Amino acid sequence: GAHPNIAYMAETFVVSTGARLVLDDVFTVAADAYLPQVMEQVKPMMDQKIAEYGSDPYYEGVRDQLTTVYDPQNFALTDDSLLVFFSPYDIAPYVAGVQEFYIPFTALSGILDSQWTA
Repeated sequence: GAHPNIAYMAETFVVSTGARLVLDDVFTVAADAYLPQVMEQVKPMMDQKIAEYGSDPYYEGVRDQLTTVYDPQNFALTDDSLLVFFSPYDIAPYVAGVQEFYIPFTALSGILDSQWTA
């Protein structure tokens, strides 16, 4: 190809047990309930990036398909946020890179399992 491809991965583990967490473990509701809420938090962050960059790097109509194109393995927990990310080509061309969105736990407080956000 014209350029190398990258793979961006994250795995989240429970330190005390070594068990691997999947995104479903982080929420108290099913995926069909939490994914739309998570993606609603992503949309204004996309708008903020557009304002910062001065142009729209995202594919046309992708906002309406975020829950469809999102891979639930693409997440990590930080001290205060849920990081969700999209690989190159998922929502924007390769040149835009990996698209990361840090969603504060407070924005998802009604549906997050509090044991992972303490």
